[in-house]
Amino acid sequence: MRRLLFFVLVATSLGARPAFAPPLARAGGFEDAAFVQAARWHIAPSLADEILRAARDEHMPAAIAFRLVRRESGFRVRAHGRAGEIGLTQIKPATARLLAPDITIAALYRPRVNLHLGFRYAVRLVRRHHGDWYRGLAGYHVGPHAADSTTLHGHGRAYASSILGNGGAAGLLATRH
Repeated sequence: MRRLLFFVLVATSLGARPAFAPPLARAGGFEDAAFVQAARWHIAPSLADEILRAARDEHMPAAIAFRLVRRESGFRVRAHGRAGEIGLTQIKPATARLLAPDITIAALYRPRVNLHLGFRYAVRLVRRHHGDWYRGLAGYHVGPHAADSTTLHGHGRAYASSILGNGGAAGLLATRH
């Protein structure tokens, strides 16, 4: 937190205007984590807070959650894909209905709803693959049945690697919220 405050003070003294600045005094805890993540990913603290809360509630490591949202939507709440994917996690309406049968398309544009459903689906795929985050994330991208094959090639492998990095999930899983 001190580093962040130092950066804000130096940046403003050099004439730069930060998009947002944390208050000078904070109580500590979850809100501080949201401000740190907001600064790291260059997003609004309210969005960082939503991502952290959804990740915690859905049992997804925060580092993986932020990387998944960045990869899927670039942190754009109103993002939509060519195949009908919606929102921050680019979840398809049909997939969302498997998790929440009464969900509406309008609801998928609400960050809290979209994040919870997207993270829940990703974690469900990881569990399907016995805790293998690599295969679970590949399944999130290419479809669960494609990730069931013994070897992963092409888009699924590249997608999972872009989120987990070269070292795989081990370092990211050790990260606390």
